[in-house]
Amino acid sequence: MTIIATNFFLWMPFCVVNMIQAVKPDVLSELLFTVLSLSI
Repeated sequence: MTIIATNFFLWMPFCVVNMIQAVKPDVLSELLFTVLSLSI
């Protein structure tokens, strides 16, 4: 069960990004820039 939960949290960002990219491709570049800025 722990492995499933870990996989879910690990893959969730990728799924969200794919959904955003499908709906609004122009938003993704801004979002990605923000995430990279926050992570640094």
